[in-house]
Amino acid sequence: MITGEYGVIVGSEALTIPLKAFSAQVAHRDAADDAEKVIQSVSSLRELFSYILSLPKNSFYAKLMDKEMDDFLKKGYYIESNIPAGYSIGSSGAVSALVYDRFFRKQDELDRQHQRKDLATIESFFHGKSSGVDALSCYAGVPLHFSSDGNIHEVDFDPGKIPGGYRLFLLDTEQFLDTGPLVAHFLEKMRNPEFRKLVESDYLPMIS
Repeated sequence: MITGEYGVIVGSEALTIPLKAFSAQVAHRDAADDAEKVIQSVSSLRELFSYILSLPKNSFYAKLMDKEMDDFLKKGYYIESNIPAGYSIGSSGAVSALVYDRFFRKQDELDRQHQRKDLATIESFFHGKSSGVDALSCYAGVPLHFSSDGNIHEVDFDPGKIPGGYRLFLLDTEQFLDTGPLVAHFLEKMRNPEFRKLVESDYLPMIS
C-alpha cells in the first residue's frame, strides 16, 4: 500500500516538519557555476508558469501576478534548490511555495486552508494531484498538524527534543521515484471498493 501524503488526499491526518537543511531560493544566472542546472531550472519554470497561466482565472484565492512571472525569466532569474528530487522530501513543495510567495499577492491574508488549496493547485503540475501538504509546510516554515476535518494548526514541536531519546532521521534508499505515477496509481487503486474499504477502515484510523 502506498502511504504517506497519499493518505492525506483521502482524508487522513498528518504532521509535517520543515527540514531546515534543505531549501529552494531565487538565484541569478550571472552568479551560477552550473550552466546546465540553470538551463534545466529555467525550462522547468517555463513549463510550470505556462501551466499556472493556463488555469481558469478563479483557480486561486490569492491574486496571481502573471507579468512578474514573465519578467522573472527575462531578467535572468531562476530557482536554485539543494533538495534532491525524487526522494519525497519536498522538492516540488519547496518550489511551489517559493512561486506562491513570489508571484502571488494577498496570500498572507488567507487562512491555512485556502493557502493549502492554492498550493495544491500549483503543485499538481508536478504530480497530477497534490494534497498541498508539502507545499504549505514549506511555505509556513513551521510544523503543522492537518486534521481529518480539514483544520490546520501550527504545532510547537522540536524534533530534537523528543522525550525518551528518540530521534527522527532520513534514510537514503538511493532509489529515485517519480511521485506523479505513484499518486496516479494510488488514486486508481482507490477506485477498487475493496482497496478503498481497506484504506478507510484500517489505514486511516491507524494514523489518525
